[in-house]
Amino acid sequence: MKKSVRIWIASLVLAPCLLVGMWVATYGDYYDPKNIHYVLWKWGIASIDPGRALGIMTHDSNSQRLVVGRTEYELQRKFGYLRSVSEAPPYLRDCYLSSDWKGKTVKFLRDGPYMVVFENGKATDLVLMKPC
Repeated sequence: MKKSVRIWIASLVLAPCLLVGMWVATYGDYYDPKNIHYVLWKWGIASIDPGRALGIMTHDSNSQRLVVGRTEYELQRKFGYLRSVSEAPPYLRDCYLSSDWKGKTVKFLRDGPYMVVFENGKATDLVLMKPC
């Protein structure tokens, strides 16, 4: 094999490794929305703890796209479980009862501060319930 071909093949292998290494070094914070684990989770390529994902979502300017348009079943697969208003912690329940969404079909993502509004079986809005 020619030397130039070996160099080309080596660069095809090393360039992505270098890129990923730089990405991890640059966005290494555990709760950074640009952290490689979170980004891969958003793309459906890797899994992370759903509680951690919710913590990161509060810093993600595009977290709506993770929820809006999905069914309750799809959200359960992504986040593990959803809570009804009656199962939600008292603080979130009170926020819901004093909000404009009162009377709508809603679920809370796990024990986190996110409320999902549903219409016709699909999520139409993601609401960060703090502060309420």
